[in-house]
Amino acid sequence: MKKYLTMALTTMMVAATAVCFAANGKILDAEEAIAEQYANGAFYKKIAPFMSANMQANMSEANYVEMQKQFAQGLGKINILRMREYGRYDDADVLTYQLATEKVPVAQYKFIFKVVGEKPMLEDAFIEVPTPKEAAPQK
Repeated sequence: MKKYLTMALTTMMVAATAVCFAANGKILDAEEAIAEQYANGAFYKKIAPFMSANMQANMSEANYVEMQKQFAQGLGKINILRMREYGRYDDADVLTYQLATEKVPVAQYKFIFKVVGEKPMLEDAFIEVPTPKEAAPQK
C-alpha cells in the first residue's frame, strides 16, 4: 500500500511541476523563433509582422537590409547563437543569446519583446560586444 501511495504522490508532483514549467512555453517558443530569424537575417517581410509598431517605424526594410550588411562586414558569419538567459518582467521579456562570430569570439545578442495578449512583439534587438580593457601603464 505504501508503494502505491508513494507512486501516486510522485506522479502528482511531477505532473504539477510540468504544468508550472510549461505555463509560458508557447510564448517563449514564439519569441525564440522570432529572435533566431531576426539574428540569422531572415527576409524583412517575414520579420515585420512580429515587430512592434515602434520598431517598424524606426526599422524600414532598407534600414534592416543595411543593418544586416553592416553586421556581416563588422562581425562576420555567426558561429554560435544560443539562448542563455530568459528574463520575464512586468512590461517586457528579454532573451539573451550567446553570440560568437568569425571576428568577435564573445558577445551577447539581446532581444526585448512586449507581449500583447498571447502574441510577442519584438520591441528592440541589439548586440553587446565587450570592450577590451585598456593596457596597464608601463612603468
